[in-house]
Amino acid sequence: MFDLQGKIHDRYTLELKVGYGQNDTHATKQAYQMALDMWLFLPDALYINSETYPKAAIYRDVRSMVRLITPVFKLRELADAEQLPLKRLAKWCRLVVENQTERHQQMYERQVKMFCNITRSAIRDTTLPVTDCLQQLTAVLEAYRNLRTQTDIGSLPDELRAIYDLGDEYISRVAGTKVFALLRSEDAAQQHDAITAWIEHELQYQRSRGYILPREGDNTHNRQFLHRAGQLKKYVESDLYILVHERNNTFYLQQLFFMFVAGLSMVFATVVSFGFQQSYGNFTLELFLALTISYMFKDRIKNLGQQWFATKAGNKFYEYKTSLAFRGERIGWRKTGSSFVTHKDLPDEVRQLRGRTSTLNAGHSAISESVLIYRQRLALYHNRLASLSHYPLSGVNEIIRINLREFLRRMDSSHAAVYDYKEGGHIATLQTEKVYYVHLIMRATYEGNTNFYHFCLTLTRRGIIELKQL
Repeated sequence: MFDLQGKIHDRYTLELKVGYGQNDTHATKQAYQMALDMWLFLPDALYINSETYPKAAIYRDVRSMVRLITPVFKLRELADAEQLPLKRLAKWCRLVVENQTERHQQMYERQVKMFCNITRSAIRDTTLPVTDCLQQLTAVLEAYRNLRTQTDIGSLPDELRAIYDLGDEYISRVAGTKVFALLRSEDAAQQHDAITAWIEHELQYQRSRGYILPREGDNTHNRQFLHRAGQLKKYVESDLYILVHERNNTFYLQQLFFMFVAGLSMVFATVVSFGFQQSYGNFTLELFLALTISYMFKDRIKNLGQQWFATKAGNKFYEYKTSLAFRGERIGWRKTGSSFVTHKDLPDEVRQLRGRTSTLNAGHSAISESVLIYRQRLALYHNRLASLSHYPLSGVNEIIRINLREFLRRMDSSHAAVYDYKEGGHIATLQTEKVYYVHLIMRATYEGNTNFYHFCLTLTRRGIIELKQL
């Protein structure tokens, strides 16, 4: 199973969510691999090319994060003490209360985070009617809060007790966000009293626990609230993220090539030196000139070789190899590479999807374009990953964020005047935005299947204004 979704993360950032699902066949494989290639078609007016947009800038603007897909449970199952999420949470709460070893503390914190992540996913995906949704949300919150007293969490030291309280705060905020959304649903009119009563009760609980809440007219306080909410989200979801350790993948190959070029240039200079020395003897003007010219060529041969590797040979390799680790264990790798290519280097399928049949066609083509390709290969060791979690794994999600701020730097002013002729000789002056279209074509290969995706980004100097999948 493979899934790809695109959205505008903020004014300057495009976000792509790539989902690699697992099936039963992966259990018999040592590793499974995924390949992802992205072509960005950039109008020449943006002045983005290999000279103005070096590889260091590309890797600065493209950020990729890999995380596990949250285990799937229904909302009602989270309040059931016999189901895995609450059962494992209760087990490790009791163990850490009985004996506060380092392993017990780590597992206790992981189970709190995992329960919160599963709850967030279940709340997000539920489509229950309003009444049922409110009842099940209440049941989940009560089950989590009752476990505090049932397992005597209050007897733990402050730093360990705070972990459970952070989970409580996170679940309360996620549930509250869902109920606020219900207030704007079609059933809100009929269930308005029940929804507002639930909200008021939960807000009262949050105040009693000392949780930060928004405050009308107090921007400083509200900034603190938003900052805490963001930090809380990162803390809880950190249990799902796969850590990366990046290194240059072509370093040793590059050094070997440079040594070869240096040796080749030295051979050239030596042959010229020996040849002129044999013909004209030592300490002659001819030999002096020959040595000078040969060393000039020697340096140029070495520099041209280095440039060739950087612009031609380097594009055939992946610049970086990333080691993927989860809970301290290496569970896979990722390779990435990027370069600018010409249209003749594009695969036929990509060229057809771009569809530049004329210079100004309905596909918003530019007169000419630069093409940037970003390549990636990802491999995960299923057995190692499965051994690190007691929950069934359904796959991984990769979040790719591309910052496009550099693309806006040389754009014209975002507003321009156009004129509309009216009957009777009247002319109306209209203000409109000047836009640029950037096409993104992706090729994903997974489990022997290849899929293509085509997006069109509409940009102005203000940033991204539209993302459309074609």
